[in-house]
Amino acid sequence: MSTDFKNKKKDQLVENVSVANRCLSELAGKPRRDGHYISTDDADAAFIRKVSSFWVRPSSAHNGMQAELLVKILPDGKIWDVSVISSSGDTAFDLSTINAVEELSVICEILQMDPKKYAQQYKERRVIFSPEDL
Repeated sequence: MSTDFKNKKKDQLVENVSVANRCLSELAGKPRRDGHYISTDDADAAFIRKVSSFWVRPSSAHNGMQAELLVKILPDGKIWDVSVISSSGDTAFDLSTINAVEELSVICEILQMDPKKYAQQYKERRVIFSPEDL
């Protein structure tokens, strides 16, 4: 087995442990809603709150702009792909929305969702960003 392959596997393991620890830390003491799973609305609220904290509004952003993204999320809440479905027409704005989602990197609340709802609604999630919403 090559050293590069071993290092890559080691880096992946360290990242996975880091993500798991971050989620355990974030979710500690937060009971699941209704004693079971959180709702899609709760997961959406957490996502919006968190991605908003990472978003840096570019100077070119103005009310009325919209960028629609497709965010692909793994069952452990890790974001593995973000792409623009519909551009705002402003490259700086589009990139700022992608960067905010990538900075978030994980949505720990996914771990508290019903697996069926995750598969139906969060495996691939369409998100519309607009300056007045954030």
